[in-house]
Amino acid sequence: MRFLCFLSILLSLLTGCGPGEILSPEIIPSDTQLCRDDSIGARWPKIPVKIYVQKANRLIHNVNGVFMDFAEHESIVDGTELAVNAWNAAAGRQLLTFGGLIDRPQPFSASDALSGGDLIVYLQSDWMGSFINKPTNILAIAYLYTGNGDRTIEESGIFMNTQTYYFYDTVRYEAMPDEYKGMLRGTRMIADSATVLIHEIGHLLGLGHTPIESCTESVMVPTVRIGLHHSKRNLAKTDIANIRELYEDVP
Repeated sequence: MRFLCFLSILLSLLTGCGPGEILSPEIIPSDTQLCRDDSIGARWPKIPVKIYVQKANRLIHNVNGVFMDFAEHESIVDGTELAVNAWNAAAGRQLLTFGGLIDRPQPFSASDALSGGDLIVYLQSDWMGSFINKPTNILAIAYLYTGNGDRTIEESGIFMNTQTYYFYDTVRYEAMPDEYKGMLRGTRMIADSATVLIHEIGHLLGLGHTPIESCTESVMVPTVRIGLHHSKRNLAKTDIANIRELYEDVP
C-alpha cells in the first residue's frame, strides 16, 4: 500500500489579516536556536533526483497575454533551477538535478500526475475546477507518494496555482521596462516564483513546515508575503541543519 500526502504553502496578504498572516517585521527571530520541522518522515532512497518543469501548453491570444504567459513560464523554469541549486548547496551534496522542460499534458488526478516516475512542476491554470480543488489562497502544493514500510518517497510532483497567482521573478522587477510593470500590476496577484519553489521543493525532499512562531527566517514556514517587492530565497540555519540531517546517510 502507498500513501499520498500533500503539503502546501499559504499566502499572506499585504493588506489586512489573512489566514496564516506572517509575523510582523518588528518581531526579531532568534538566531541561536535551531527549529525542528514537522517532517513527513520520508525521503528519497537514492539521490540525486531529477526534476522537470511542465512545458507550457496554453497561450492567451493577445499581445499582453502572450508576453505574460511566456514570462511566467520562464520565471518558473528559472525559479526551479535556483531552488535546486539552493538545496544542493545547503545539503553540501547533490540532492537534485534540473532536467529542464518536459512535454506533459495536464493531469486528471494526483496518481495520473505522479505516474511514470518523472518529478514535475506543473502549471495548474484550472485550480478550483481540477482534482486539486483547494482554496484559492494556496500558492502551490507538493504531492508525495510514500511507501508503507520504510517511508521512502516513491513519486512526487508540485502544482503551481497559476489560476489565482502570477509567478514572476520579483527581484528583477525594477529592471523591467515600464510598460511591462504596468501589465504586471493589472494581472493576477503576483508571487515570487523562486520563493515558492524553494519552499515546495523542500517539501518534495521530505521537509515539513517549521513553526512560524519561532522560525520566521526559515523558508519552510507555512506562509509567505507576496507582491512585487517581496521574496524569501535565503535558507536559514535551521533549513540547512534539517536537510543535512534528513539526508546524512542516504547514498
